[in-house]
Amino acid sequence: MDIKQFTIKTQDALLKAQEVARELEHSTVDTPHILKGIQLTDDSVLNFLFKKIGANILAFSAKLEESLKTYPKVSGEAQQFLSHDANQALTKAKKQMKEFGDEYLSIEMLLLGMVQGNDKGAQLLKD
Repeated sequence: MDIKQFTIKTQDALLKAQEVARELEHSTVDTPHILKGIQLTDDSVLNFLFKKIGANILAFSAKLEESLKTYPKVSGEAQQFLSHDANQALTKAKKQMKEFGDEYLSIEMLLLGMVQGNDKGAQLLKD
């Protein structure tokens, strides 16, 4: 997937997701890491969406933090990789981007791609 097709904020969110995984000593960057990256990059998107649907952003944030604690830690210089679920979310987001006629993959498209899955990040968004 070409990073040049991502908006600057989406690129930043994915970089922050990697940083979160590295700080937590996780070798896998999964959808909850991406959600945390989005939250760290531009929490106004999540706040707006949660407000629109009447969801509690504080409860979501607490569940997100708990979810991130469930991943195994690795020691040493482990190679980071994108999980299958995160890759699927990006693929779905890219498909949505094309269907919407957008040139760039935005954070909103990324969230839309994530919510279509059945993984930890999708469950967090659905709950």
